[in-house]
Amino acid sequence: MRENEFTETDCVKLFKQASSVEMLIKAPDHVAKVAADIAEHFQAHVAHKASGVGSGLPHRNVHGLQA
Repeated sequence: MRENEFTETDCVKLFKQASSVEMLIKAPDHVAKVAADIAEHFQAHVAHKASGVGSGLPHRNVHGLQA
């Protein structure tokens, strides 16, 4: 095998990666629906649990402002 040749396993991996990217590019409506579903689930089931003091989640000051 030459230095620049791919094995069959490499080709399968590359094909799977390319297929995944191609699906995302060709299906923006589906991606948007999945993202909306994830956001809805977060707002309904997670956000309210993490919003209060003592929620068990560490507070992260992403803006660099003092609390």
